[in-house]
Amino acid sequence: QANYGIGEKLTVLEATYSDNVVTKVIEMTKPDGSKVTLNVGDEFTFETSGIYVLTYKALDASEPTPNEKVETLTINVADTTKPVVTVTVSEEAKVNDSLTAEITVVDDSEYDVTVTLTKPDSTVEKLTGSYTFTVASEGTYTLKVVVEDIYGNIETITKEITVTANQTGTEDPGNGGNTSEPEK
Repeated sequence: QANYGIGEKLTVLEATYSDNVVTKVIEMTKPDGSKVTLNVGDEFTFETSGIYVLTYKALDASEPTPNEKVETLTINVADTTKPVVTVTVSEEAKVNDSLTAEITVVDDSEYDVTVTLTKPDSTVEKLTGSYTFTVASEGTYTLKVVVEDIYGNIETITKEITVTANQTGTEDPGNGGNTSEPEK
């Protein structure tokens, strides 16, 4: 058995045959059951994940029925590409703001998403559903998004959100609220 990744190529090699072989057939059976006839030197590109079978078939000139010998190689093709993930979330907020993380996964049909929010006090909250959360205190929050596809490929994206206090009132606290010019 051989292992390849999606997009990798296999070059068809010559097999060693006995002198009485008159017909040589090389076939690749794809995961969907379709077959492709190949020649020595051809490059075959694995386009999807699954089990492929490379078959070398040899026939001699025996009459009335030729003798047949078949050798196969099973090839496991796995997806080795990390999911492509985008995470959009406001990276600045005020205390008690409600934020929503927008998470998009491209080119992967089956995957799991785990989203955690680490708060300024180091507690961790797991987010589910719409990925909406409220930032209740000042400090830095860390949003961590982990996407794992069915082949075990993992992409992790981390976003930091800085939360600042809401300003209250309009007075300038620097001079005690006195707006007149100081006496000279």
